[in-house]
Amino acid sequence: MDDEEGREEFGLFFRAYARRFVGEAFLLTGSQQDAQDLVQEVLVRVWQHWPTVAHHDHPEAWARRVMRNLAANRRRRNLLEERHRQLTVPEHGQASDADHLDIIKALQELSGRARQAMILHAVVGLSVDEIAGELRVPSGTVRSWLHRSRTVLAGHLGVNPLVTPGAD
Repeated sequence: MDDEEGREEFGLFFRAYARRFVGEAFLLTGSQQDAQDLVQEVLVRVWQHWPTVAHHDHPEAWARRVMRNLAANRRRRNLLEERHRQLTVPEHGQASDADHLDIIKALQELSGRARQAMILHAVVGLSVDEIAGELRVPSGTVRSWLHRSRTVLAGHLGVNPLVTPGAD
């Protein structure tokens, strides 16, 4: 296949599948903009591999597989970025909303091990037993750290540690 013939075949492929791919990508991403960006990336990859892809029995299936893989990679990357944003402590002098700064200041009031336990429990979501295993201490020690930490944090933040928000 020469270059001109390849361009013509790719053009036919593009016209036949681009709109359909955007619809499928929308179902994968839930966003029209993300769907269009994803399909653009897919079509660039199809074009880059067109001499090979054109000989497949179903080049559109190859393109859909690329689309699913790229969408999954984006979802994983977005989840990791979100987790990183949630766990990132603002650097000194960097503005964040006041509540986050208050919590960070309150966490600094805790001892190192108690702070680690609280973060592992409240942010990472580990159980008391999982924290005990990770920090190599008895579960009772972790429960004690968490109880004292909640009391210190509540006092620093001006809330009652015995009252659960929303519970009437």
